[in-house]
Parts: sequence; C-alpha cells; structure tokens
Amino acid sequence: MLLLLWVMVQTPEHLIVRFLSNEATQEEQTKLFEWVTASADNQRVFYNRITAWEKPYRHEGEFNADHAWNLLNVKIDLENQKPVTVLKPHFTFLKIAAALLVLVCAAFLSWFLSR
Repeated sequence: MLLLLWVMVQTPEHLIVRFLSNEATQEEQTKLFEWVTASADNQRVFYNRITAWEKPYRHEGEFNADHAWNLLNVKIDLENQKPVTVLKPHFTFLKIAAALLVLVCAAFLSWFLSR
C-alpha cells in the first residue's frame, strides 16, 4: 500500500493524461519524457498508462432498460412499505430550564418577602 502511494506521488499523472489527450505543451512533454527516461520503473508505469488509455471499454452483456426500471420500482415499493416511526420529541432541556426558572423565582420571592 505504501509502495503504491509512493509510486502515485512520484508519477506525474497529470502530464501523462495531458500527453495522451494531445493537450500537453512542449515544456510538459519534455518534463514527461525526462521522467520516463529516468528509470525502468517509470517506463513501465508510462507503458501501463498508455495501454490502459488505448484499451477500449467493453460492457459485458447487454443493458436492458426495462429490467433496470423494474428493479428500481421494486426498490421504491419496498421503501414505501416500511413503517414510518414518528419520534415524539422529549423536551427534557425545556423541562429542566422551566424547573430551574421556577426555583429561582421562588427563591427570589422568598428572599424579597423576608426582608
């Protein structure tokens, strides 16, 4: 894992992508080719990126839109059938605050009347 992370940090991915998409400037191409020729590992990484870039995407099997819609509808129906639980809010904070307010008012009233 650490080796993979090190390789990714050391690989100028942005330059490779810009080169493969024909968007790299001359300076970027020079930097990329200097990196490629610096080591055999860099050449291997560059070759792997080129191979992956040129590899055509192949979707296994055919996509059936009707089947996909049916699956989605089944999932939606299952979600709609779940019971909805309504949570009753517990006003514990407000209850405590009200009790403290009553105590403070009673203490103040007691103090005021005893004067």
